[in-house]
Amino acid sequence: MFFISLQNNQPIYSVQAFNSSQNEIDILENGIYFIGLTEYITAEESSHESLTRSISSSIRLLGNISIISSSLNSIPITDTAQTEIRLGELEVDGDSFISGISSDEVSETLGLSDSQRYVISKYDKLAVKSLNPDINSNGTYDYQEGIEWWFQLRNIYEYQVDRYDGEWFVVPVPDLIPVEKNINIRLSKNLVSNPPGLENSDTSTVLLYYPGESGVGSQTNPGFSNEAEYWYFFPQAGLEGAPFNGDYILDINGNYLNFYNISFYTGDEYTENIIIPQIKINVDSTGIISSMEYRWRIILNGEYIPVSAEELEFAIWNNYIHLVFNEATVFLTIPKTEGGVIDLRGNTINVNEISYCSLNTDDMGNNRHQIGILIR
Repeated sequence: MFFISLQNNQPIYSVQAFNSSQNEIDILENGIYFIGLTEYITAEESSHESLTRSISSSIRLLGNISIISSSLNSIPITDTAQTEIRLGELEVDGDSFISGISSDEVSETLGLSDSQRYVISKYDKLAVKSLNPDINSNGTYDYQEGIEWWFQLRNIYEYQVDRYDGEWFVVPVPDLIPVEKNINIRLSKNLVSNPPGLENSDTSTVLLYYPGESGVGSQTNPGFSNEAEYWYFFPQAGLEGAPFNGDYILDINGNYLNFYNISFYTGDEYTENIIIPQIKINVDSTGIISSMEYRWRIILNGEYIPVSAEELEFAIWNNYIHLVFNEATVFLTIPKTEGGVIDLRGNTINVNEISYCSLNTDDMGNNRHQIGILIR
């Protein structure tokens, strides 16, 4: 068994042997656990043969443990969870190992409220990608080699207003449509020998193979990077519906890194269930910014609904507000509470100088939602 604790976007990995009769795992409270079953395979046994790449003996994920009654692909543990959690006998369904415990048992044993269960179920299916155990296919778990990697989808939204009117920055839900989706892949420096990008070299030879409507597509990295970090762009107008769910392969000078069973949002999911902060800027009598109010909202059925701190704790890992003025740039992190006020006294920035506001959140599925508001 291969399992990961995702706490504040800092994964903790562990492996233990799987027993066909009964298994026990020691875990800590206040974390989201993804548990997968893995096996060692040879190149001849690999089912991923669409591209030529070097797989001698690798580790494959057979599937993850899920709780079907609550649509959970993870085991979220709160600080009120019971000391012993029984998932019962697992049933195999495709690439899932399903626990049949009821939703009432989930609430009681895991300490989850109905709203927490709902929010987590909308995000954790996208975080299952973190269970890829061996992306360089060398037969050793990545974490045991000190290998770290990051596979993020960034959804870029844009909206324009004529001026800041002193009210809340609120983008109407019908206008919250991604204009671009970017895949961002970051790799630890020990993963590939001298990867393009570490010395500000041309990364255009770093090729990403991705699933498409008519088969496997490919895209080269469009620019440069000072780190082993690569970007791939899927403009809404150019690749409708992309990126697609499936297997992604990064080719770095003939070194193939395999990211299997990657899932993204589809259709209306790019707006529905998204959690974002809304802000309001307060000024003194001279127009100098004095404070910023904030409130967290989730989009449900096309409307902004208040979201609680307990829901934020499991759904949002990171966030920041980026405000651009004529001669200044301000970055602020929003507390994960329902709402509040951030004191900004002591600055000399006039609210009339604001030209751009960017609201950024990283959710549990490792997706960034970047809502840019241009103030004309």
